[in-house]
Amino acid sequence: MTRIDNLDLNKGMQAFLTAMKPILANMMGSLGKNFDFFVFTAVGKNGKLIADARQEGVFSVAIGEDQFRWRLPLGSVLPPKTCPKCTEVLSGAYKFCPYDGTPLDN
Repeated sequence: MTRIDNLDLNKGMQAFLTAMKPILANMMGSLGKNFDFFVFTAVGKNGKLIADARQEGVFSVAIGEDQFRWRLPLGSVLPPKTCPKCTEVLSGAYKFCPYDGTPLDN
C-alpha cells in the first residue's frame, strides 16, 4: 500500500477529512475520536481502476496481517430495486428477490 501524504490530496478531500474527525468525536465520543480514515488511489500500478463499485467482482485491502474483503457491486451506490412479485424494495446489488426468488431487472 502506498501512503498518500495529505498534501497530495485535493483540497475538497482534505477539507472533508479535517471536518469529519471532530464531527465523529462530537457524535460518538471516544469511539468517534478513534476513527481513522484511509484514502486510496483509484488506479493501480497497471493504470486500471482498482475496483469499480458498480461492477461485479471483489475488492480487498490488506492492512498489516489483516485482510478486508468486499463483494462488488456495493449496494449502497446503486439505486434500489423493487421485486415485481412481492413489491419489496431491495438492495440494488441483488439479482434475485431473497423472499420469493423472483429474478430482478439488471
